[in-house]
This record gives sequence, C-alpha cells and structure tokens, in this order.
Amino acid sequence: GVFIENNTFSTINLLRAINKSVHTPKRIVYASSSEVYGEFPEEIPTNENAITRLDINSTRDSYASSKSIGDFLVRNFCESKEIGWSILRIFNCYGPRMDSSKFGQVVPEFISRAISGEEFTIIGDGTQTRSFCYVDDHVRMVADLVDFGANDGIYNIGNNEEISMLDLAKKIHEKLGIGFEPVFLPPRSNDPPRRVPDCTKIGEISGNEMIGLDVGIEKTVAWYLSQEN
Repeated sequence: GVFIENNTFSTINLLRAINKSVHTPKRIVYASSSEVYGEFPEEIPTNENAITRLDINSTRDSYASSKSIGDFLVRNFCESKEIGWSILRIFNCYGPRMDSSKFGQVVPEFISRAISGEEFTIIGDGTQTRSFCYVDDHVRMVADLVDFGANDGIYNIGNNEEISMLDLAKKIHEKLGIGFEPVFLPPRSNDPPRRVPDCTKIGEISGNEMIGLDVGIEKTVAWYLSQEN
C-alpha cells in the first residue's frame, strides 16, 4: 500500500497537475528502478531492452510494480501530449550522507555496523552480487541526460563494476582498518543473485569515466568516520 501511495499515486497527481497547467514541460524525467528487471534478468549486464518482470508471490516486487506502473504512466502521458520523456532505471547508488540504518542502503548500513563493533551479519552466503554507483557519477549522468539527452527512452543509471556482498563487506572493513568476522544469516527469498547494469546508452551521453568502487568506498567511509568525532 505504501509503495502505491508514495510512487504510483504521486506520479498520477503530478501528471494531472501538468495536464491542468498552462505551462507544458519540454521533457519529463522519471526516476524508475532496476528492480523492474526482476529476480533473474535475461542478460547480465542488463540493458534497457530487457523484459520487465513481476512476481505476485514476491513481496519485494510490490515496490517494483509501483515503479513499473509509473513507467507506463509517464510514457503514455508524454506520447499523448507530445512531451519528451526519459525513464531512469536506477541501480544501487551510494555515498556520504545516506541513511545508515537497516532501512537505508547496504553500503552505509555496512559502514555503520562495522564502526559500531556489533556482530556483523550478512544475509545468505554473501555470493550475491550488485553494482554500486558513486553519487557524483549518478548526479553527473542524470544532469547530462536532462541537458543533452534529446532522444526519448529508457536509460540505465549505474556502474557496471560488480562485487559480491561478502567482498563489499571485506572492502569496507579493510578501509576502516578493523578485523572481519561475519556471521551468515538465512538467505532472503526472491533476492536476485546478480544485478549489474549495461550503461552503454547513458555512456554515449555522459561518457564512461567512473569513480571506481575502491575510491568511492574510501570517500564514503571517510565521511562517516568524520561524523563519529
């Protein structure tokens, strides 16, 4: 319910407001999600032509469904009004100032738990992989798309550097200079084993030079350590 309220209804309200406005935007840029590609994408790295997948038996897909509905709403509205449109399929983003609680993203959560000295747990065996895009790259790609992306369409926003959850946790502990003794928890159902974007399309607009995970994690760890003082 909360996903439909926050994602779908808010998108509908925005489009209705635009429809009533005397000002027509040149382009609508919609923040979608990599979650719409489903648990097992056809190809990895996954490009924008991949079929979107939703599983009624997967609770986490309630979020993906709300984003997928938004994709259709924005595209159909823009095409009917002859307004430009861009849909962003956003993969994992990280950097300073993110929520580091269990309700936030995995990078700041891992950093926070490692700093705290509490038991460090990993869901599953840690072999599941993700790719992480540093916030500066994320902002640059979106800004370049808004400024220079003349063609309507879907664009992956992310970094194709793939890493397992176990190696990510190890890297964070290394940057903090502390020992790493993980405790493994039962795996989470419907947790995608791999998620990696093909960023060729956005690269043609914004370039392919990215901040690597090693540098990005170092910058992020440094910021969270600064907040401890």
